[in-house]
Amino acid sequence: MAVMHFVLGQGRPITSYEPASHRITATKIERREATYDPNQINEHNIEQGRKAWTYLHTSDDPLEVIVEKFEAMIPSYGCGCRQGYEELKQLHPFDYSSRDEFFVSTVRLHNAVNEKLSKAVMSLDEACQVWNRPAPTDRA
Repeated sequence: MAVMHFVLGQGRPITSYEPASHRITATKIERREATYDPNQINEHNIEQGRKAWTYLHTSDDPLEVIVEKFEAMIPSYGCGCRQGYEELKQLHPFDYSSRDEFFVSTVRLHNAVNEKLSKAVMSLDEACQVWNRPAPTDRA
């Protein structure tokens, strides 16, 4: 269990906040290991996931900002999404060499997540159509 320590500001009390993956005490936040629990999936989670993937595949923000914001959208409570994402990101890292290659890498990662969840994967051509993007140039 990872423990993050933080300094309390001027003795102010901590407001109550305890998602399933964290326990906050007066002096530390303990991150609990989360595992995939299909019972934690609900319409809100599904909609948040759609928004996160849409942002990742379609944003015009700088590439590093896209990844930072996308990762902030990944839940870290109960469902195991954060842990699963971190593992898959190591196998399918983002390619920052160009916007086209970045898009290709997001499709690879998204397909890896879908495979893990036993969901359909899509070809690069299908992904370009779904996410309303031109086909990447200079690809064999």
